[in-house]
Amino acid sequence: MFRRRDFDLVTVSANLPDEAAGVMRILQQERASSRNLQFATDDTYGLQAAFEKKWEGGVPFTMVIAPGGRVIFQQQGEVDVIALRRVILANLENETYVGHPGYWAK
Repeated sequence: MFRRRDFDLVTVSANLPDEAAGVMRILQQERASSRNLQFATDDTYGLQAAFEKKWEGGVPFTMVIAPGGRVIFQQQGEVDVIALRRVILANLENETYVGHPGYWAK
């Protein structure tokens, strides 16, 4: 949905460094094509706090960051994919959605 748009998806694995091979195996099984970063320290709480001070450490944690660093969406736990897509599309420059209006209605 976003491959031909001005949008980069980067996933961040909060696993410990010694679990990197397992993370990569799962990403390959899921055919993940996005860039993935992995924590390179055992201080997962410190790195999580660097993302968001209110993050209580639970995963999944989803954050959408606009150019310039503005957080436009964040949620801990399972995410509503349609709501997430709406936020992303609403914040892409030079984008207009032409389609069924009920799909995007709140």
